[in-house]
Amino acid sequence: MAKQSATSKAVLNVLSTFIRLVLNLIFYGVVAILLIKAGQYAYTFTYDVFGANTMSEAPGRQVEVKILKGESTMSVAEKLERNKLINDKNAFYMKAKLLGTNIMPGTFVLSDAMTYEEILDTISDATLSIEPVEEETSAAETTKATQEEAGKETSGSDNASE
Repeated sequence: MAKQSATSKAVLNVLSTFIRLVLNLIFYGVVAILLIKAGQYAYTFTYDVFGANTMSEAPGRQVEVKILKGESTMSVAEKLERNKLINDKNAFYMKAKLLGTNIMPGTFVLSDAMTYEEILDTISDATLSIEPVEEETSAAETTKATQEEAGKETSGSDNASE
């Protein structure tokens, strides 16, 4: 069995060539599909960032969105995506950063018929907020105020007993 016949060598050679060909076709097919998908994503992302797309036609559905003081741009983008006001939070974030938008705290009425730029114009203008911004106190400030009130009550009761 150490020596193979010429026929079996030829069959093995043809078979290995066929297997290599099939594997190459599979590999290049997968690469082509991945390139097409990457191109589609890049096109959609670029269109979301630079185009004037909306989620629906005018007049659209109106949603009240509350933006807290100190909330990050990505957090706001996630909130808008959850409320179906934008397609892609990453594209919205990129557009906000490219335009240098300063998002203001408040409660804003937004529509899914607004473009990204219109949404950014609205949430960057505090005068368009429908509710005044509530100043949020930190836990440390609340604890300090509570301790000060407790200290006043204790000193007041000490004075009353004297």
